[in-house]
Amino acid sequence: TPGDDGLIFYGLGAIKGVGQAAIETIIDNRKDRAYQSLDDFCARVDSTRSNRKVIEALIKAGAMDCFSDNRAALMDHLHYALQSAEQQQHNLDAGMTDMFASISTDELVKPLPEYEAWDEKTRLILEKEALGLFLTGHPLLLVEREVQQISPTNLAHWLDKLNTGVSSTGNYRQKVQQTRICGLLVDIRYKNGPNGREAFVTLDDRSARIEVRVVSKMLQEIEDIVQKDLIWVVDGGIAYDDFNNGIKIRAARVQLLENYRFAHASALHITLNGSITKELEALISDLDSYRSQNALPVVFHLQHEDYLFELKTNGQWSVAPSEQCLLSLEKYLDKSDFYLEYR
Repeated sequence: TPGDDGLIFYGLGAIKGVGQAAIETIIDNRKDRAYQSLDDFCARVDSTRSNRKVIEALIKAGAMDCFSDNRAALMDHLHYALQSAEQQQHNLDAGMTDMFASISTDELVKPLPEYEAWDEKTRLILEKEALGLFLTGHPLLLVEREVQQISPTNLAHWLDKLNTGVSSTGNYRQKVQQTRICGLLVDIRYKNGPNGREAFVTLDDRSARIEVRVVSKMLQEIEDIVQKDLIWVVDGGIAYDDFNNGIKIRAARVQLLENYRFAHASALHITLNGSITKELEALISDLDSYRSQNALPVVFHLQHEDYLFELKTNGQWSVAPSEQCLLSLEKYLDKSDFYLEYR
């Protein structure tokens, strides 16, 4: 539902696993006053209608971000909040206390214990698990700078370019052109071809979508990576498909982004400034755990006042550019402060 200031409100019914009974108890108990915290929520809703799985889905979807933007902390605290609510209900049933008479406001809004937040990719995956879509971000935004180096030409460009080569009969278009594309796998369908089962995979690069044909022989080689929400790098011939009124590509080679990264990245660049000084030792320690022979050299860019110094590490100090390595850097740096350079 559109709201003020361009906001869009999503109903609780859009969250997978949250049924009508759960929604009713949540709304009914919210009429008198807003929920103050996760503890307050668990104490007031009917646990037989809004159980642990329902609340976990609400946390994953972001419906409880009003209590804390650290969804991992909310998930970790849920067990305690449910136990506390159960004890309060037990006391009430035994006539030991009025439901809220002995509960102070401080107890209702007590801060969550410190807990390491989910990295952005984990948050998005769990968000999609609950909602069926990425709501607060997109996996490709996490690697946007990297993708632009790998595939400078996006799908919207190809769609516009290939859509112009139509003959008078409407069935002739420009010849197949070789390209490299990078996108998120969003749909898969299979079809029996002349040489066996083929896969038709839909990739989305946020500018447009394309269907990738994976022939039988190649499918046998890469079947373990034919999964939704993986990022593919595809080399192949691209052309316009009159039948589907869109662009298509026949894959000559398919790689996961992480595998492409290991094969083609040439250096990891990290920019350090004054604000990172206190955490520098921890950052170096984390990087050290990803050291590997014949991996990527690390290039440090040191910002000091108006000067920028470049420090190149030698071959003895190189790191493997795994996804976990890059995610660990996000604990200390903004995404704009580190990037991979490609050959």
